[in-house]
Amino acid sequence: MKIILKLCFLMLLLSGCNDKAKDFIGGWTQESNEEYPVYITINYDSGIYHVDVKKLDTYLVEKKKADAFDDFMWGKKSKNESENLTFDDCYKVFNFEAKAISSSVLEGKGISVRMDGDRLIFDGKRFVKKKS
Repeated sequence: MKIILKLCFLMLLLSGCNDKAKDFIGGWTQESNEEYPVYITINYDSGIYHVDVKKLDTYLVEKKKADAFDDFMWGKKSKNESENLTFDDCYKVFNFEAKAISSSVLEGKGISVRMDGDRLIFDGKRFVKKKS
């Protein structure tokens, strides 16, 4: 009988974490003045939080710069356009799964997300919730 009560208590505890952590759900934008901020989208399905992090892929940025410079050096372009490039097409989405370990923390393999009031903390950066 004690085992059943302990299991029921544990189930209530775990289910309570998921309900409290619903504040994580939604779209988040990096709180900074960077030209290419990081975006996070968090969804919840069957006890798992799906965290999609959309950020600038530095490999793609460097490749785009190198390609523009090569085009100039090989005479394909008359002007070096490396300085005037935009990198909107260099974003990449990284997908993670996490569980709520408390009302203010999501953790999973390779990821930790924390709530700080109405702000989200991820990878040392602060995020604000997108307006609907």
